[in-house]
Amino acid sequence: MLETPEFWIVQNTVLTETGWVCLYPPLHTLLLAGGLAMGVPWIVGPIMLGITATFSTLLAHRLLPDRPLEARVGGLLLAVSPFLLFLGSGYLSHSTAAGLAALCLYCAVRARDGSALLLARDLGPQRNRLLLTRFPERTPYLYLPLGQGRPPSLVPYREGMELIWNGR
Repeated sequence: MLETPEFWIVQNTVLTETGWVCLYPPLHTLLLAGGLAMGVPWIVGPIMLGITATFSTLLAHRLLPDRPLEARVGGLLLAVSPFLLFLGSGYLSHSTAAGLAALCLYCAVRARDGSALLLARDLGPQRNRLLLTRFPERTPYLYLPLGQGRPPSLVPYREGMELIWNGR
């Protein structure tokens, strides 16, 4: 334990018996460090916003194959959304989280369709679960449609990944 924890505790610090840990995985910090090393740390947010819009549009095309206009307009509206532009203009990790969430959803749909990218299929369900949650005792959930005509519902991650991998 820290001798004077009151000087070190911030909102993303978790104190344990063996020391302190950050609540968030370090990817966004590493991306910012790379941007800082190149002299342009402000570019990380807009790049991740572009990744969010790109993979969300690709996801919409996969989910709505007979409605390409709606998928493209949705992607365009997402790319120029004032809320996302605001998130992408700062140094917080929201833009990285949105970009990676869009990428993971796109990969999950590709895995369901049998044309998976390396990220979704080859890591396996357990490794993907570890990417979604930092603490193993917490259970992540997936929001999945469970059949034709049925609304999507929350499914525990392990069951949901088995449904995706087995093609439902």
